[in-house]
Amino acid sequence: MHEATKDVEVKGARYQIGRLTARDGSWILLQLTPKISKAMQQVREDEPDTFALAFISSVIEEIAQTDEDTFRRIQEHALTVCRRYEKDNVPMPVFLAGRGFAIKELEYDLVAVMALTCHALIFNLAPFFTEGGFQQMLSGLSPASNPAPSPN
Repeated sequence: MHEATKDVEVKGARYQIGRLTARDGSWILLQLTPKISKAMQQVREDEPDTFALAFISSVIEEIAQTDEDTFRRIQEHALTVCRRYEKDNVPMPVFLAGRGFAIKELEYDLVAVMALTCHALIFNLAPFFTEGGFQQMLSGLSPASNPAPSPN
């Protein structure tokens, strides 16, 4: 089982990143996987010194082609699982779905919002790639492993 939350620091403030629902994560995964796959095809793995930067640049280039409504939906899902620790050490929501920023000063803090978006997406989507989620999804889908029922 995965950690339910992860704590991160962004611009001197502590945040808690939570989990997306499986349905929200699935939708986001289906939106981003083709873009990530295309980005992976554009970089050379035989150049380890530049691979990470080239990969990130390619992913950004691909995601930049996402229409604004889709990007906003992805970002809203990501931000709704983020909470900021307040003075009493209680995590308070950063963003409320359909209502906007619960922490108003973040509305104009591009660096913090993009950092939180990235943290939330990586925390939630990375297990799909690192724990064989793609292979598990495809296992049993080949015709050889799913024989048709015999007609009786």
